[in-house]
Amino acid sequence: MKKWLYGAPLALCVVLLAAVLRQNQRFDALHTEISTLTAALERQTQAASDLREQMEALERSISQGPALTDWSVTPVSVDTALRELTVRVSVTPAEGRDIRVDRAIAHRPDVDPAENQQWPGAYSFDELTDGTVCGELTLPYAEESPVAFTVVYEEDGQRRTREIARYDSMDDLLPVRLAENWGEMGYNMSGDGRLYLVHQSVTLADGAAVEEPVYRLLKNGAVAVEAPAEPMEEPGTYSGYTHLESFGGLPCAAGDRVELRFACTDQYGLRYEFPLRAWDIVSPWQTAERWPESGVRVIWPE
Repeated sequence: MKKWLYGAPLALCVVLLAAVLRQNQRFDALHTEISTLTAALERQTQAASDLREQMEALERSISQGPALTDWSVTPVSVDTALRELTVRVSVTPAEGRDIRVDRAIAHRPDVDPAENQQWPGAYSFDELTDGTVCGELTLPYAEESPVAFTVVYEEDGQRRTREIARYDSMDDLLPVRLAENWGEMGYNMSGDGRLYLVHQSVTLADGAAVEEPVYRLLKNGAVAVEAPAEPMEEPGTYSGYTHLESFGGLPCAAGDRVELRFACTDQYGLRYEFPLRAWDIVSPWQTAERWPESGVRVIWPE
């Protein structure tokens, strides 16, 4: 009986010690969980603060309007030996705002500008009297390559980017570009089986002046008529009125395809051929007009 009395306190101590150890383990686990939750809460709080700052900056930007109010990309020159194009990137920052243009980048539209390694950027800019900021980039010509232009600028200590232009082909950056063309066509009007073109004219972008402008009329892929194009009073406009009508119409038959093109040479020696329109001769009384399926063809001097 006395042995039991002596052993009971010892057993009780063992039980209490085990309970204390279990409780300490729970406290440790709870402390770890609290630390994890605290860290997560701090991260969420910081994320919420960052988001709030971004929202406030966005609200300020929206209330103030766009940071860049105007922009353009224009051809400057061509190096035919290196096959390079130089273009001018111009942007106009919003008046009254502290905006600093950092650089302009040319890149493929499917490539992040920050990861672009293909073309150099412009880091030097001139500011014009009207506030416009201009910089020049020189790009290697790649006929089939699309190209986009992105401007990097800083405002209120934050760096931002704005894509200002993109082109499906680098041909759109050459000095000579077709703005519009118009004219009229008649076929077999008096039963003579001929196709007539009247009042044909083209207008080149930015009033470009070119050399050796001609209209070419092709039948089934072969040049049938080449007629000089006369410069008009409006800069960059060339008419085929006199010479296209002087040959008296092009004899055609059902199954023929007739194409009208405009060709010219620029000051650097590049030769351009613009497809304007095409007609399929369906029958003696019917034609189907076709619009060009491809853009300008450019021939570089050797």
